[in-house]
This record gives sequence, C-alpha cells and structure tokens, in this order.
Amino acid sequence: MDPLAGYRVTVRPGLAPADKLLFRQVVNDCMVGAAIAMTDDHQAAPTRSRSTILAAGQYPLYGDMMKLYGSYTSPYVRHCRIALIQGKMDWQFVEIDASESAERSPTKKVPFLHDGDIRLTDSCSILKYVREKSARPFFKDTHDYDLFCMTNTVLDTSMNLFQLDRDGIDLTQGTYFDRQKQRIESALDALNDTVTRADMPLTDGVLRLACLLEWGLFRHRFDLDTRKGLGQAIVLANEEAAFSSTAIPQRFA
Repeated sequence: MDPLAGYRVTVRPGLAPADKLLFRQVVNDCMVGAAIAMTDDHQAAPTRSRSTILAAGQYPLYGDMMKLYGSYTSPYVRHCRIALIQGKMDWQFVEIDASESAERSPTKKVPFLHDGDIRLTDSCSILKYVREKSARPFFKDTHDYDLFCMTNTVLDTSMNLFQLDRDGIDLTQGTYFDRQKQRIESALDALNDTVTRADMPLTDGVLRLACLLEWGLFRHRFDLDTRKGLGQAIVLANEEAAFSSTAIPQRFA
C-alpha cells in the first residue's frame, strides 16, 4: 500500500489565487493520479499515490518518506533524482530556490536529503547513500571514479562562473577567470576522449558527465560541435529512461 494513501493536503486559509494555482501545479508535477480539491478551510481530497506536498511555503510534514530537496535545473540534483529512480526508492522531490536552501541547508546549496534521522548535504554523499540503500554499485572502478571527479571539476568551475556572470561580474578581466575558463576547455577535451564507444556502460561517471553536458548546453556554457565523444555521451545517457525523464523542463528555458 502507498505509505501516503489517505493523507490530506492542507492549504493555509486565505492563500492567494495565484499561489493556489502554483500549489496545484507543483502537486500535479509530483503526483500520479491524485485528485486535489483545495479550499480555504484546510480541506482537500485524500491523495491516492506518493506525493510531494508544498503549500504556502511549508514543507512536507507527513509520513517518513525520503525527501530530496533541490531544483529541476541543477545537474547535481538531477544525478540524485536519477539514482533514486533507478533504485526504485520511495521518495519525494521538494523543489526549493536558492533563498530556501540557504535557510535549510548548512552548506546553503542543493541538493540535500532527509531520510528519517539521516541528513545529507552533498550530491556525492547522497549518491553513495542511495546506491548502497538500493544495493547498486556506486563506481565500477577507479577510472570511473576519476571520470566522476574530473566532471565535478568542470561542473563546479562552470557553475561558479555562471553564477558570477549572472551577478554581473565581468569575466573578461583578470587572470583568475582566464584560468578557470582554460580549466573547463582543457578538461572538456580530455573528457571527450573518454567516451570511446556507443555501448559504454552507463556508470555514475558517465551519468555525471551527461548531467553536466545537458546543463551546459541548456545554459549556453559549452560548445560541443567539435567534441563528438561528448555528444555521444548525451545520446548514450538518453537511452536510460531515468535520465531522459529528468531533463530540465521547458518552462525554465
């Protein structure tokens, strides 16, 4: 039986119509076959499936289901979502923004995960925990782990430059920024050589790489025209339903 079957979704009295609409959209995104009938007096139809419950800035308080907090655009969060789907775990996704993560996580970033008394604050520890909990391997060998680490170097550097650029910082001035951009290009060239065939196993190293690449293309941070191996990694990853189903939604474009 669904652990949340029969639970009620509560909505704060006086919730603005626009917020009600957003609430309905979030619930619909995170539930399957649940009929929500919201009113202003804390009444709602019982849920019929697993759900993420977000209402008026409040977070789920019902049941003991594992909760992953993050955003739909984050490649770090996406990799964790993929692992949870592959592991057939019972879990909830709670979408939060930067200000909310700053309040709820000591590292002030996403993802973070709550599972009973377990509190994890980094995608790497979350992935290890989920893989072990679902009896699936995390890394198949040292080479795959190195692929994961090199990808993380590119991802961390690219994310920092993206945030600085979005804050209006001039990235054309200073040797530090030049060094970061050189690191990204050099590492992408090296990563391009790691994808050597179309039937490579879809390890966590390859999944991390594909999450990075699709984020980079979505944010217009990378040029993959001359890097055919990296393009092949994206094709390979999209053959996995857990990857293709977690693509960044078009509403964020």
